[in-house]
Amino acid sequence: MAATALLYLGPLLAGLAGFGWPMVYAFATIFTLWLITMRPGDWPRDLSAWARPEVPVRALGQVVVQVLLVALMFGIGRGIGGVMGFLPPLPVALPLGLSLLSIPVARLVWNPVKAAEMDAFLTGALAQIEGLPREAPPDGGMIDRFLAELDALPDDAPAAVARLMHRAIEELDPRALQERLFARVAGTPRRADWQALILHATEGSAVHFGGGDYPTRCLMLLPDDPALLTLYATELVRSLSDDPGLWDACPSPETLMARIDRVADSAAEMPLRDLLALTMDLAPRE
Repeated sequence: MAATALLYLGPLLAGLAGFGWPMVYAFATIFTLWLITMRPGDWPRDLSAWARPEVPVRALGQVVVQVLLVALMFGIGRGIGGVMGFLPPLPVALPLGLSLLSIPVARLVWNPVKAAEMDAFLTGALAQIEGLPREAPPDGGMIDRFLAELDALPDDAPAAVARLMHRAIEELDPRALQERLFARVAGTPRRADWQALILHATEGSAVHFGGGDYPTRCLMLLPDDPALLTLYATELVRSLSDDPGLWDACPSPETLMARIDRVADSAAEMPLRDLLALTMDLAPRE
């Protein structure tokens, strides 16, 4: 809030100093840059997203609002200066610099991508908690046996983990297994634990019956490991191609772009971009 105050202080001081109204456009540009920096989700970096009419219309509306806000602050400043009968001799660069300074200062204290990821994670966690059964699931013993078999596998044996998971998906309660897998990766997970979670979180029936946004919560927890992210993206693309109804449980374009930026130039970049393209193609036009 203190950093944002600098943004509004600039046009207020400019109006107080009696600068001309054309400065409104300069401040409106700074306000728009602040929006792009602090709300990147509203300004897609993928050019194909701008082909949808709602995206440029929303962006234009935000720019118009920023012009109105600047004009309001500018007018308040001029009004205060007129009532006081005093125009402080401020250099033009001072109010512009204050507003411009708010952008890096606000970005240093607030990470919009992390905030969005945390909101999504907490929303999913609450949905999961609300839907958890009050009693132990009847197949708890079967899940224990499954986890024992998982522990017996080598730490990096994806084919063996896949065979075990295919059987688990058919035999075990998806919600109960989801809970146990999340608990395992929250500790000190082996690579096989991550592979099991990925295969479960990207499988169609587990997503439908697991509740919430299972694939999204899985991605939030995954480390920046190219092999694990490649497995995640490849499996989710396969499931999503077979069942487009999984779209609303998948990560948002902003969440995927944030992860793509973190693993750029690695083997996981292109699979994640394929997943991003598919989710955007399947997004409802409305």
